[in-house]
Amino acid sequence: MQLSFDKWDIYPVPWVTEKDVLEFLSKYNHCGYDFFGVARFAFPFLIREHKSLWFCSESSAAILLFIEPWRYDPVALVTTVLSHDAISKKSC
Repeated sequence: MQLSFDKWDIYPVPWVTEKDVLEFLSKYNHCGYDFFGVARFAFPFLIREHKSLWFCSESSAAILLFIEPWRYDPVALVTTVLSHDAISKKSC
């Protein structure tokens, strides 16, 4: 998928390699999209994590090796990535 900077917000994640992404995709490519998982952020008390389906920010958080990736909505994911980047650039 070709992403353009004028239509997408693209953030660098230098700690993730192409190999990391390809390994994740080879392991979970057969899994479907978790449409109901997205609703969990509006109704967390009704919908639990699906064991074999993934939604976009959840799969991204898993590739980034974040703990409990199902907890990350798109905004939380971007905030965490930006925080990680800011911390890694901080000097003493």
